[in-house]
Amino acid sequence: MYQVESAQVVVQGRGRKAAGRDRINIREHVGRTVLLLGTTSLLTDISSEMVSTILPIYIVFALGATPLQFGIIDGIYQGATALMRLTQRATAAVRNALERDPPYGAQVRFTDNGYAGGWNAPPFAPWLEESITAASRKVFGREAVSIGCGGTIPFMGMLGAQFPKTQFFITGVLGPHSNAHGPNEFLHIDYMRKLTGCVALVLADHAKQLG
Repeated sequence: MYQVESAQVVVQGRGRKAAGRDRINIREHVGRTVLLLGTTSLLTDISSEMVSTILPIYIVFALGATPLQFGIIDGIYQGATALMRLTQRATAAVRNALERDPPYGAQVRFTDNGYAGGWNAPPFAPWLEESITAASRKVFGREAVSIGCGGTIPFMGMLGAQFPKTQFFITGVLGPHSNAHGPNEFLHIDYMRKLTGCVALVLADHAKQLG
């Protein structure tokens, strides 16, 4: 490490070097659009910081909210923000898993088309639960089993919202000998026949409920 007598020596040396070079005009090297975007971004950041600082004061003193109410509002906002970030991370993880190393030289591109609201089926009415159980015992010789999954059929959410008191009996064929909704879609015929028989028995019980 080398030392100098004072910092002024370094400043004078740099000043002499700078004097020997032509000054660079920023406007000649940076486009007008870039300068305008930078200025807009700066003003936006400043306004955002001002709003986030003044907003608690405005809500409490101008709108008359209590500190507890503001805390609830802020907690909801922070929770929604965290959930959005978590969703973005999950989307990025899915994209990385699909596009990272596709087999057989395939080209895979993942596009986020938004999210569905999902749907939660209402509980079975006693008659429907008994009917499904009896049909399963008669056709398959065992109890019926319900499985919840993370996927969704978008129009089921709309039907559920439109008819909240309606009973839904949604079923299908999946498994090692069935492949639904794929390029090589196929069904296990014998299992499909039995499932159709179960549905027919449930529909017959439903007709009895209608009198």
